[in-house]
Amino acid sequence: GIFNINEPVIFGLPIVLNPIMVIPFIITPAINTLIGYFFITTKLIPPVAYQVPWTTPGPLIPFLGTGGNWLALLVGLLCLAVATVIYLPFVIVSNKIAASDAAMDANATASTEK
Repeated sequence: GIFNINEPVIFGLPIVLNPIMVIPFIITPAINTLIGYFFITTKLIPPVAYQVPWTTPGPLIPFLGTGGNWLALLVGLLCLAVATVIYLPFVIVSNKIAASDAAMDANATASTEK
């Protein structure tokens, strides 16, 4: 969710009770944490020093939390891009499975109506 209200995404995508989506759901935060850790330990961006409201959009959190460091904003956008790339193949596979299930349900409904 854009303002960190994630329930529509969690239940609408659906991530909950979808075994395919559990893989990116676990891997993505770990990889994004490593990206942030790399940039902070190499002193390319300062560590977060300010508490940011929880409803702040994701990429703005590092920018505001570091006191307005522009590279931190770019790192936040990088993490968003990495998350998108990680989720994309899983969403495609999930959509194909959902389409296949819908087609099978339509065929089963059509055969029972005859």
